[in-house]
Amino acid sequence: MGTDIHTIFQKKTPEGWEDIDSDYEQKRHYYLFSWLADVRNGYGFAGVLTYDPVIPLSKPRGYPPDFQVEDDYHKIARSSLRGSGESYWIEEDQDPKDPDHLNLWMGDHSHSWLSGQEILEGVPPPNKETIDYFLYEVKRLTELHGEIRMVFGFDS
Repeated sequence: MGTDIHTIFQKKTPEGWEDIDSDYEQKRHYYLFSWLADVRNGYGFAGVLTYDPVIPLSKPRGYPPDFQVEDDYHKIARSSLRGSGESYWIEEDQDPKDPDHLNLWMGDHSHSWLSGQEILEGVPPPNKETIDYFLYEVKRLTELHGEIRMVFGFDS
């Protein structure tokens, strides 16, 4: 049984937070999940040890208080905000081009969020090269948009 991440990046605007496109692929990467939110931290299915646990940036915090979510679905403005890894989470009866049905499933557990600054200033685990691609994307988004945050959840 696997664990997947469900993510949306947002930028801070004078009106509040706005969803932004990201190149983060949202693939299964347990070492990254461990570092972001202590999910699958050194343990796999049925508690099997997979690697030495790492110090997470944060325990899951829940959704930010101003994050728009209902029943673990976040309404988005366009399908590109789903990201490349989210295409398989579209409900069977949803038309991905129908703006009335653009909901992003945020997973069913360990919901959390991190600011771009927290991620970039965090201490990466010793095996950093395995998450460099993610750090590069967060840095790119920060340089492009200024203050950003990543809101995410997991499913198993």
